[in-house]
Amino acid sequence: MQILAIESSSLTAGAAIIKDDVVLAEYSVSFKKTHSQTLLPMIDEVVKMTETNLKELDAIAISAGPGSFTGLRIGSATAKGLCLALDKPLVEVSTLEAMAFGCGPYNGLICPMIDARRRQVYTALYRFDEELNMVCVMEPKLLLVEELAQNLKELKSDDENVLFTGDGMHVHGAWLKENVSKSKMAPAVCSTPRAAAVAELGAKKWREGKAINADDHRPIYLKKSQAEQEREAGIYTKRFSASGRERNAGKDLLTKNGSDAVKLSVRRMCKADLLAVAQLEKECFAEAWSENALAESLAEANYVFFVAVVSKPSCMADEKDTEEIAGYVGAYLAADELSITNVAVFSSYRRCGAANQLMKALDAFAQEKNLYGITLEVRVSNNAAIALYEKNGYEKSGIRKGFYSKPKEDALIMWKYFQ
Repeated sequence: MQILAIESSSLTAGAAIIKDDVVLAEYSVSFKKTHSQTLLPMIDEVVKMTETNLKELDAIAISAGPGSFTGLRIGSATAKGLCLALDKPLVEVSTLEAMAFGCGPYNGLICPMIDARRRQVYTALYRFDEELNMVCVMEPKLLLVEELAQNLKELKSDDENVLFTGDGMHVHGAWLKENVSKSKMAPAVCSTPRAAAVAELGAKKWREGKAINADDHRPIYLKKSQAEQEREAGIYTKRFSASGRERNAGKDLLTKNGSDAVKLSVRRMCKADLLAVAQLEKECFAEAWSENALAESLAEANYVFFVAVVSKPSCMADEKDTEEIAGYVGAYLAADELSITNVAVFSSYRRCGAANQLMKALDAFAQEKNLYGITLEVRVSNNAAIALYEKNGYEKSGIRKGFYSKPKEDALIMWKYFQ
């Protein structure tokens, strides 16, 4: 039995190889570089160091989440690509389970926590039995830290220790120490997901016959801050709750001086657009992407950005510039799927067709790359946004329960297929 394991659910990226229950190699990096830069070189290195023939692998194990959107997308795309190229099955391992396993065997409860912000954590509870098998005591769920503390009071005995681990421990550890008896904090070596743990659990699941077809794998994403979630959802409620005068402002601006006076077009985003797009982010979102964050993403091969541009003849305006950014859209490419991450339109250019043209630009990109489809999430109550997506050919395909917070609400998953 030989398995390659991939961990990319957090800031730490890692790869490991296990053979006959012995971890032959593990390579982990927690640094400024992105997973798209580090993951494949790490896999290549562990394969070379262990003289592994990829064709002889029994399966590929992947940390399936919950975790960061970008990290899981990169890991998922890498694992799927390898599985398809090598004709191997894929084994999904819960990130929370792998985090707990990395702390064992421990005499007490183990509580892995992944910070979901707004005093929420993705968490679960585990303990090791007398035969050192890890048992799940509480299934993975999203909880307020106060709710977690209450669950612990109900599930653990008064004299039982509870070991907290994960980035949620760093955020809420002080509060938990004061409010949960017998609380312990895991050392740094145990507080991040490890590829070696994914490898061991993956090997166990493979022996139990729990491998799946790579095409069936879907990562479990973290609930992000509200602004981040809304960026992924596309066009937001705030944008569609303006007065009638505001809603028609963009249309009036494009037509008041004649249909040929001002023109709207869409092109790929470039470095020269970064300042304007960063200003657009600040106008639309409470937690806006900075100019540096946009620049880093623009430089990433897996990101694609388009801007809607308004061209003005110099005789129409006092400004020296003859071109203005009206809006932009961003998406992340993983395997043969495109996932919308950012959509925004300046208030002065809303209702002028910018959003529709941006969506059409993504369609053209997806078709040019022969992609399977484009996906997004949107609040189930955001009827205006849903109508926009349906107008552009998107179909409702599922619900993510409790995806949004403040107010808590389900997310509607929508897809547009090209194959």
